[in-house]
Amino acid sequence: MIEPQRPSVSPHPDFSRIAIIGISGAGKTTLARQIASRTGSKHIELDALYWATEWQPKPPEEARALIRSAVAHERWVSDGNFSAFRDLVWRRATLIVWLDVSLHVALWQVLVRSLRRIASRTSLWDGNRETLLRTFFSRHSIVLWTLREHGAKRRTHEQLMNRGEWASLPWLVLRNRSDVSGLLAALDRHARKS
Repeated sequence: MIEPQRPSVSPHPDFSRIAIIGISGAGKTTLARQIASRTGSKHIELDALYWATEWQPKPPEEARALIRSAVAHERWVSDGNFSAFRDLVWRRATLIVWLDVSLHVALWQVLVRSLRRIASRTSLWDGNRETLLRTFFSRHSIVLWTLREHGAKRRTHEQLMNRGEWASLPWLVLRNRSDVSGLLAALDRHARKS
């Protein structure tokens, strides 16, 4: 079930503008697409607004302008963890959904996703592709990054949720598929009432 971490979280959250966060492989983009399709909201994939060709980040002001424009809409679901753009996204968000999955779940999902993208030669943002070399044997390895960053990201998100300027936002913490199913069911009930 959906587990609010603080008593101040409303049992009836505002689903207008949802920011989904979590470690790589947590399922952010998949959940964002599911929510957007249920609510008729715009899906904002922050990676698509951040990455340019050859896995180079866009110039910061260009990325900020793209993100500022995207979150100006009244209804959206974003996915991504970019702390450099948190002020733009979270200031407009009505709900933060944190996919706080275990390391083994995140790692498994990163491996499956990366191998699928490599095998199908999936073109990602601005034509970027995952390769065996980049995914497993480079300093940019998403697998190594997930292993190294899982605990640190969890601590950071916990701090953001409980202290500072973002603690006043409503947060939902989802830790497994059952929690995700609970959120999607709540959205379906909300849609039927509207």
